[in-house]
Amino acid sequence: VPRPRNSWIIYRQHRHQILRAESLFADMHTSELSQVISELWRQEPEAVRQHFRSLAEVEKADHAGLFPDYVYQRRSSKSIRKR
Repeated sequence: VPRPRNSWIIYRQHRHQILRAESLFADMHTSELSQVISELWRQEPEAVRQHFRSLAEVEKADHAGLFPDYVYQRRSSKSIRKR
């Protein structure tokens, strides 16, 4: 069961779709685009950041309703399969 997304992940996915559609960012590598989005996140007004925090809280509540017994268990790097 995947963890619910946090506010940064929701924001990043939202902005990624928008920026990919723009020709300036279309050929940019994902890691570079994430750096751009990270800077945009830091520059966003508190109201925008709060909006994405609220979305994350809703997603967290929905996740808890779907998976009431879910408990995040951290995995060691040794147990994660190498790609």
